[in-house]
Amino acid sequence: MNTVLSFRYCVNESVNLIVSSYANQAAVNHIPMQISITATEFSRFQITDLCSLFANALENALHACQQMNPQSQRYISLKVYEKNTQLCIQIKNSYEQPVVFADDIPISRSVNHGIGVQSMISVVEKNTMVSMDSLQIMGNSGFRLPCNI
Repeated sequence: MNTVLSFRYCVNESVNLIVSSYANQAAVNHIPMQISITATEFSRFQITDLCSLFANALENALHACQQMNPQSQRYISLKVYEKNTQLCIQIKNSYEQPVVFADDIPISRSVNHGIGVQSMISVVEKNTMVSMDSLQIMGNSGFRLPCNI
């Protein structure tokens, strides 16, 4: 049985557990992960929405990094902060394969993958008027998903 070392990144225990789980997976895969969570107000969101958003975004970042060669260029950065009473989540990660879009939404080339992005879009649109149009591809240096919920 794998033991997840849990670290306290913020006041929300569910977010701590999810982020800790993916931080552990990143460490096992030799992927440097920077984490900064300064947000303190999570109570206005359903915990299932928060967990779904963090888990899907971090799973996608981890998967993209695992495909990277050379391994020395792998990284994941997670920043969660509040700005003007909005929860802002910024995830950056390296990737090697070009991102493929359908209807302005990133899609997976792998069979039985790609549902996570749809779930993330659903959570963001449910909790705010902000759309996922803000996904930014930054060449081969990674992508950034700033979503304000």
